[in-house]
Amino acid sequence: MLMALTAFAPGQGYLPADPWSAFKFIAPKGKHSAQKPRPPFSGGQIAQVLAIGQRWIRRQSTIGHLF
Repeated sequence: MLMALTAFAPGQGYLPADPWSAFKFIAPKGKHSAQKPRPPFSGGQIAQVLAIGQRWIRRQSTIGHLF
């Protein structure tokens, strides 16, 4: 953001020259959506999440979860 502001400043008379003009980005900016997609959950991972959820539901259905 500072680089963009200082590039705009010389034309407005705030700075004599752009101090960032000598710097170049090594890699161009990329989109986060261009990243590799995540693999889907495996069957074992889904079973593990469902088992944890089932235990949580059972615990919530008893009065003992309040204490």
